Amino acid sequence: MSVEFIALGTCGGYPRPKRACSGYLIRSSKSNLLLDIGNGVLSNLQTFIQFYEVSAIALSHMHPDHYADIFSIFTAIRFFPVELEPITVLAPAGAFDFIRPALSLEARESFFKVFRWIEWEETDGREGEKGAPTSKEREESGGCGKMANLNESCGVGRSADGPDYIEYTYESPLRISGFDILPAKVNHSINTLGYRIEVEGRVIAYSGDSDICDALIEIGKDADLFICEATFTHQVHEKGGGHLFASEAGRIAAAAKAKRLIITHIWPLFDEDVAVVEAGKEFGGGVERAFEGMRITF
Repeated sequence: MSVEFIALGTCGGYPRPKRACSGYLIRSSKSNLLLDIGNGVLSNLQTFIQFYEVSAIALSHMHPDHYADIFSIFTAIRFFPVELEPITVLAPAGAFDFIRPALSLEARESFFKVFRWIEWEETDGREGEKGAPTSKEREESGGCGKMANLNESCGVGRSADGPDYIEYTYESPLRISGFDILPAKVNHSINTLGYRIEVEGRVIAYSGDSDICDALIEIGKDADLFICEATFTHQVHEKGGGHLFASEAGRIAAAAKAKRLIITHIWPLFDEDVAVVEAGKEFGGGVERAFEGMRITF
């Protein structure tokens, strides 16, 4: 079985001309997972699959360049001529608080029919911790991988507006639509997750937005493909907090012993070719820059 990675949006902050912000599609033989869905991603997605073919979405954090098109796909599914199965969305704890103000009360109710909403919060994984499943419950639910069992084994939170959402607090991979997804908190300005995804024997790591932290090395360890942000180049002397120089992205991927590095999220004012050179000097292997429509099968 082969796995395919498709870059749908690769710009940091705001899109360059004819580009889009963060969004990446991972395709297995049976399912389609979106990593982030920033400005312009839904348009590019439909070049490859229809929006109703998305099995799940994993959001790294709630900055618009990483989630803005959640509203677009919500509208598309909400008003589709026939009722569709909900799309599972995995997001950091507190994510819906960013979305709620843009929705009317009626739309909020519809939102939880369109999306199966999971919010993940890191804990130390101790048995009996509030919201954490016991060993027996994890075994019965396939590691909380079966959506039908999530309410029983992972605890249910209630939003201020009424609809239920799930807050998953156990530190172990979630099986969603055939993907084993391990979130990890990374070093950004707001609550942000990086992801390690295993599917059909392949490992894909995604940094989200992050400054240097051990979690990036952990999620990228021996990954077949490491998609890492490289917001800044040394065209500036100081970078903004919560992000990486391209050289740091290369250094982290090298420390993780990732097999292949794809840098992305380069700020539109910086030269993307310079970013590739700077990352390559540290990675010690070939570095590629993500671009819209990039396809890798492995």
